[in-house]
Amino acid sequence: MLTSVVRSTVTVQIVAQKDPSNYEKRLHAAVNHAVERHGVEWESNLAQSYSAALSKQELADFCTAMNKNDGTSVRRVFDRVGPEMERRSKPLLQQAGEEVVEELLAADHRLLTDDMPPKAARPLTT
Repeated sequence: MLTSVVRSTVTVQIVAQKDPSNYEKRLHAAVNHAVERHGVEWESNLAQSYSAALSKQELADFCTAMNKNDGTSVRRVFDRVGPEMERRSKPLLQQAGEEVVEELLAADHRLLTDDMPPKAARPLTT
């Protein structure tokens, strides 16, 4: 989900055009870094969303449906839990997305400036 959100931004599309050969590798690395930073909070939001949307019996039924690969029942639960998860996690997804974009831009900046000669020192004037 985070990868899809980041890919949809104009900024990242520009980054992809500037360095197409390394873009995917850099994108996946940046997303992985964000997941490492925010994964625990995301998992907590997911658990809280299921708890808020389902009774204990419904949760047990959902587990049974998952084990039986009952796609219809599972999709119905996803439809109920999804809005709650979105409400809880939208700010987190936005923050993580911004961090991924910032990491990609920082790498782009290094790519651009690594090849530049250092600026000549200017004398101080008073």
